[in-house]
Amino acid sequence: MLLLAHLLNLNAEWLGATISVRTILKAGAEGRHLRKQLMRTHYAGACARYARHELGEAIGHFNTFFELKAAYDAEVGEGEKYEPPLIGLPIGLFYHSHALFNSQKLREAKTQLLAYLAAVESSPPVRVLNMPAGMIGRSEITDDERAASRFMSKAVSLDAQADAHTMLAMISELEEGPAAALTKWGTVLELAQNDRQRAVAHDGFAKNHAAQGDDEKAAEHRETAQTVWAKVNKEEAEAAAQRKKDEKMSPFPEHAPKDDEVDEPKEEIAGEEMTEEEKRARDEKMSPFPEHKPKDPDFDKALGEILTEPAEPQK
Repeated sequence: MLLLAHLLNLNAEWLGATISVRTILKAGAEGRHLRKQLMRTHYAGACARYARHELGEAIGHFNTFFELKAAYDAEVGEGEKYEPPLIGLPIGLFYHSHALFNSQKLREAKTQLLAYLAAVESSPPVRVLNMPAGMIGRSEITDDERAASRFMSKAVSLDAQADAHTMLAMISELEEGPAAALTKWGTVLELAQNDRQRAVAHDGFAKNHAAQGDDEKAAEHRETAQTVWAKVNKEEAEAAAQRKKDEKMSPFPEHAPKDDEVDEPKEEIAGEEMTEEEKRARDEKMSPFPEHKPKDPDFDKALGEILTEPAEPQK
């Protein structure tokens, strides 16, 4: 079995030095268990790197995972297709798309976003396993299955789909122009599950209507966006104040709830470069989708437990 603590800290260089992807691809049936392990390793590493906002490393792991998966599925029979870990494939497709989008690799992001939406459409209904074990006819539900069901539910939610269409709308504006983007902003509004998504959509409508010379509609959406943003900012300020209040009242300040707002990063000035931590803080604050970036400090541990599967015995 692959050791979890190592899985979540692997990088592409370590993997390349330890086990050659090209060698694995050349292996016959006796090497398929190695390919499955390598795919699980890259999938775990990609999700963990994304959680740490190490987007370049995450993209590298995802690219290798999908390359290996495509080769494996093309080789084996229909009944032997690679099945992803418990958290499923849609969440990986979403993370990969988002990492590509924030890295300005828009063509690749569009391809993965369409693959994500197709995977969501074909995905069976996801039930969050929060109920006692006996309620769904099963004698036991593991903690891993409960955690995985929450990841899967989030990945196929309307909230995540709205963010995917938001990215597609922004890409469409650059590639096809404002007229094409307007249709996609309409889809975002239909799917939006929170005021932040609605505000971003109205901003998009305003920008693209203005680009087409329709000042009346642009003004209408701009006014709506300002109203919704005011509501969002007020609610977020109140939530931040409450967190600080809770932290101050906590008898255990080291375990008190932390404000998940990112501190303002320092400006880059001549002769001084931002640290990697400051760059990640800047990138997160600039992201239009901060609510979909994992913030659970135990994410690596939980994700690893979900992704770990017994290795198949060598034949």
